[in-house]
Amino acid sequence: MRTLVIACLGASILHGFCPGLAAAAPDVAANPSDSIPAMPTIQLPTIKPMPADDGPEGQHHIASAKAAEAQARLVDHPIRRSELLSYAASLVLGFELEPACTSKMLRLTNERSASELNAALDNADRLLADAKIALEKARDDQAGSPGELATAQHAQANVSAFANVIRAYLLPPEKADEESRKTAKRAASGLSVLLEDENVKVVASATLWQAAVRMETGDTRRAKALLDMPLSSLARQSVPYAFYGRLLSCQLLADSGGYAAALALLAQMEERCHDWFSSPDMRANAERTITVVKIDVLRQWYESLDAEGASARSWCRDRITSLVDDRLSVDQPTLLRLTPAIPVIEPAIDVAPNETESESATLNDPSD
Repeated sequence: MRTLVIACLGASILHGFCPGLAAAAPDVAANPSDSIPAMPTIQLPTIKPMPADDGPEGQHHIASAKAAEAQARLVDHPIRRSELLSYAASLVLGFELEPACTSKMLRLTNERSASELNAALDNADRLLADAKIALEKARDDQAGSPGELATAQHAQANVSAFANVIRAYLLPPEKADEESRKTAKRAASGLSVLLEDENVKVVASATLWQAAVRMETGDTRRAKALLDMPLSSLARQSVPYAFYGRLLSCQLLADSGGYAAALALLAQMEERCHDWFSSPDMRANAERTITVVKIDVLRQWYESLDAEGASARSWCRDRITSLVDDRLSVDQPTLLRLTPAIPVIEPAIDVAPNETESESATLNDPSD
């Protein structure tokens, strides 16, 4: 496998993901069994928000969306109320919907129904609508300074843009038509202004989500133009979004028939994980996540081959078996998940954590 990886890598980069490399299948004896191994079931339980020691004395906390909303209803100042409601909406999008987002990005089975996803998205939309009403009251009452009002408006608009794009991504129409594709592209375009944001995480997240929706609508050219090359340097502040962007680049390549080149890049990404992640646990999670994408690419390659490609089909099948046994054979393999699915928009006011939901989530903690 390593020989195949190294041979493909240079050509894949020089030719901009070179789909023609897909024809280079290893010459191995055909396996008499022609059934492809099943992907193990990987459960992605909701990760609860974790305390953040960003405040001057560690007083700032990420609370549950319900706690933030409840506090917003008790706040008289309309700008503070809007901030808390936007914050609550970002928690819904970032944490409640993250398992579905991660599952779809990795092409795993999503355990949540469309009605459940729609209910969560509707809740985020309701919170954002209430935040907008509070902003209108702040303008009418001339509450707060112009700078405070602008900051709150920026937060509400940013979370709304992410809400639109996540809805387009998670709940596409069963039968896509030109109008639905235009709606999804408009949602993606709504993130364009965030590509120039000062916050690295916001830029990385907006880039990822815009590219993901472009892929869904078939606009692969625009999606590819948005994403960084898979082997480019990875800033710690951009994790997990830039990491997932690199995975999308490999998926784009495989979707166009460049299976061998995609596998080559994924193998090199695994090696880069030693440079990208100093935390052993986070590095192991990232490597397992790459393995999931590798298996998907191998399945695509396997299914693209006809009876005349028996030896290549056998090789794909054997590689999948090996990857599952070596990397995913534990009861519940952990992955580097897209947590939070969007950067949390933190309010200027401290939010008391909900004691019933105060457990920390450390699976994706990038602090080393």
